[in-house]
Amino acid sequence: MKTLLPLFITLFSVTLVFAQDLKVNYSSTAPTCDGIIDENDPWNNDNWIELGNLYQGSITDNLFAQFQFLHSNESIYIAIKIEDATYGTHPNSWERDCSELVFLMDTTVFEYQEPDSNFFKLRSQRVKDEENLTNGYHNGTRNVSMLIESENFQFATTDNGSAYFQEFRFNKEYLLKNTAFDGKFFRFDARVFDNSGTVRTGHRAWIMDEDYSYYMLNQTGIVQLLTGSETTNSIDQNKLEESIHVKNNELILKNIVGNVAIYNLHGQTVLKTTVKENTSIDISAIDAGVYIFKGGKLSTKFIKE
Repeated sequence: MKTLLPLFITLFSVTLVFAQDLKVNYSSTAPTCDGIIDENDPWNNDNWIELGNLYQGSITDNLFAQFQFLHSNESIYIAIKIEDATYGTHPNSWERDCSELVFLMDTTVFEYQEPDSNFFKLRSQRVKDEENLTNGYHNGTRNVSMLIESENFQFATTDNGSAYFQEFRFNKEYLLKNTAFDGKFFRFDARVFDNSGTVRTGHRAWIMDEDYSYYMLNQTGIVQLLTGSETTNSIDQNKLEESIHVKNNELILKNIVGNVAIYNLHGQTVLKTTVKENTSIDISAIDAGVYIFKGGKLSTKFIKE
């Protein structure tokens, strides 16, 4: 028994990491990197992944974002849709409306890691006024300049006032440079920031829940690149992720069915109801504050302003 225990622990840990991977479809058709997400691109409306993790301390209620992945033999493509009707400025790029993408192509590393040649954090700005773009669209870790200057990197963004859209093309060969990539899995996370005037008022992420957790590699997600045959024959599991977000006076539910409940921080029941898939709950009668939502397999906090 003493001999088998370390092996059991190792296998269990690996299962935990790779059981929550995001499956990315192979596409022989490249999206047009123009910041316009439409029927001319191979993006699939069923495959958008919500950035459903609202960071502690966020006070915004009008920030909603989704992202989507595709890949080809040479490139990785990412599209982000961010609903945000307010626009703010700040001297620090991370305090403005922007997105951040975190890549680590080596899944064998689990400890705290400073940015190096195989760890990229790319921050990309929402831009309505070019004069606010003092240092270009992008910054982040110290190796970002090399990433955006690499062959075939592309970025485009558009803005309609109530939302903005970003599309990226990354050179797969450059991302994999000097890494122990296994050909299939890598670590990734995406997050967006909101500035409603002159200060950052909130941010959402796919996995991370703390401001500096991108350095803790076990706080990022796992992406799995599917081959062409796996893409054709696979059932997309990404859209089954359960999540909630607040928009105006509604709590928007995704992939949650059945009995749900909202509790205050004292454990008292505030609301109970039964819902159908992809519906919303009217929370206009609930006082402002922090609440706990439970429904399906999801148990999470949200903020009502």
